[in-house]
Amino acid sequence: MSKQSNNKLAICSWQFTIFTNCLLLTAFVTLSVVEGFSQGTWTQKADFGGGERIGAVGFSIGTKGYIGTGHDGTIYHNDFWEYDPTTNSWTQKANFGGSIRAGATGFSIGSKGYIGLGSDTSGHTKDFWEYDPNLVLINEIPNNASVSVFPNPFSTSATFTISLSTPLGMTLPGMTKQNLQFVLYDCYGRAVKNFIISSSEFKLDRGDLQSGVYFYKVTGDASAPLSTSHVQWACGKIIIE
Repeated sequence: MSKQSNNKLAICSWQFTIFTNCLLLTAFVTLSVVEGFSQGTWTQKADFGGGERIGAVGFSIGTKGYIGTGHDGTIYHNDFWEYDPTTNSWTQKANFGGSIRAGATGFSIGSKGYIGLGSDTSGHTKDFWEYDPNLVLINEIPNNASVSVFPNPFSTSATFTISLSTPLGMTLPGMTKQNLQFVLYDCYGRAVKNFIISSSEFKLDRGDLQSGVYFYKVTGDASAPLSTSHVQWACGKIIIE
């Protein structure tokens, strides 16, 4: 007795019926796995917001992904970024709390993320840090500032001009013109200058700084309330000749 069918799975199942139901079940399960197996596909998404690098670390919390730290071939980093697959976009978050580094280890438990270990400019590290995205959400407002530097490169001094989408001292709760902090780092990630900005335009004197590449960031004043002190408003590079 035979029965024709366009379904390969149905034919095999019918043939095994003459032996035992166990064999029928085995044939059905095996063929289902083979017929249903898929290798998947890759779709390119938005490039990482922090630039090229190796040795970065990441984890996920809820529906968001997080990546930070690493080395770009010249310097170590401690910046930290959130990826939202819904909008296919990256948003910079509060910098990693430890030193700049690469090769760190990260994981998440519940609504918290954890990063530690790795190597920095001093060697291997063993510190460990917890990240809570809910503590800094009100501060992470992208594209709040742009900074122009003239001249750049410079040999004695340069003038920095900060343009804010929300002017200093205006509508953001808790923000005043005293609540911005300027930090300058050398190529090893060491802070070499650190001061409060009291004007949208200020001059940076070279002083005893050596020739080379330096990186700056403008953030909320560390003495300000938590709701403003974690904002990174702008960052960039300068060259001293």
